[in-house]
Amino acid sequence: MSVNINGSDGVDSSGKLQSGGDPNDGTAVGAKMLHTGVVQAARAGGLSAVYMGYTQGTATATSRINANGSASFGGVLTGQSVVESTRFGGSAQLGGASDGAFVVGGSGANNRVKLDMMARQASGPVCPEP
Repeated sequence: MSVNINGSDGVDSSGKLQSGGDPNDGTAVGAKMLHTGVVQAARAGGLSAVYMGYTQGTATATSRINANGSASFGGVLTGQSVVESTRFGGSAQLGGASDGAFVVGGSGANNRVKLDMMARQASGPVCPEP
């Protein structure tokens, strides 16, 4: 094991490990790990990585999260909920319905397209049922 502590960086009596400035709420560029399991990082630029993951023996990151919230993953991103975006002032969702259908669009019934697993039917204003 190797530990290098320089200047004001280091571990305090509460178990906090910090390097650089305090990144809490974007106050300063730095990284901090708390005994409660919280990990915080702040970078000066939005496209700068705050997290990068690698497979041993490879130089290319397989996962990356940037300071501006953008992220890239080398594999499948799996979740138990809906993926939602509010980028254009509305709410766009991508996910599954309780009946096993695939839903693309907003949260309201009038703002989405719903496809069953066999793609035999679609409902909503974009593709009204006959």
